[in-house]
Amino acid sequence: MKTKGGWIPFYSWKSSLETHDEIFPKKLLNEGGLFTPLFLADAKIKLLTPLIDLLLQMYNRDSNVFEVKGKRLSITLEDILNLTHLPIDGKPVLCKESPSKEACEEVFSDRAPTKIQDLKNIAFDKNNDERKCKVAVLKMIVGCFIMLGYNGYEVSPTYVELLKDLDKVPNYVWGATLLAYLVHELQGINKKKDGINGNLWIVLVFFFIRIPSLWDIMGITTSERTDTQPLLSWVLKNLQNKCNDKKDSYVKAVEAFLNDVGDATQEVTSKTFD
Repeated sequence: MKTKGGWIPFYSWKSSLETHDEIFPKKLLNEGGLFTPLFLADAKIKLLTPLIDLLLQMYNRDSNVFEVKGKRLSITLEDILNLTHLPIDGKPVLCKESPSKEACEEVFSDRAPTKIQDLKNIAFDKNNDERKCKVAVLKMIVGCFIMLGYNGYEVSPTYVELLKDLDKVPNYVWGATLLAYLVHELQGINKKKDGINGNLWIVLVFFFIRIPSLWDIMGITTSERTDTQPLLSWVLKNLQNKCNDKKDSYVKAVEAFLNDVGDATQEVTSKTFD
């Protein structure tokens, strides 16, 4: 299975923001909410594509569950909340096919930019007003984390309608939207020749939480997690070295483990948090 969009550029964005303006990133961190994904990764990190390909083979499109070691695992809204700390209750995220001209002009004084580089240029420009910079950052987060797709270089312009009023942004169910979009894309497994979109980091992290034995099989020693830390952030920190290692010798060991039903009682947990 060819996977697309399997990257988290937020660390480099955050670093660039800090280089241009030390105060602005701190404001985003304090606001939290939809800005949270910007601070999930402490370093550049690449998706474990060989492992993801293996995990996707276990997904049953008919029942929308992963069938592993005789058990059926489903990513739930509660999982998303604990993994990302993004809201799962609130107003639905409904996008028009194209944003209104008024909304684009209100925020950007022109049509909404779609290229990641253009959005970065806006966010990093101190001469722009803070609202314009924040909407540019949020637009990148929605297009590269919530509804991750395209080719990694462009973001749909449709989200401007939802992001232009910063006070209302926290009211939307971004976590539920992330899950809905991911499940929709998982339906395309083995159907789309050009691969699937969606935030596959959620799939990867979900398995490391539900099947703790994977840490030992891959030779990874985990650090202690704080109660306030999103699970996704904790897993990314522990996976950092393995994700940036080009060797994939772990794949055969993981595959043998997942295909051996055995006694899965102690190997597969029913929840993503303690």
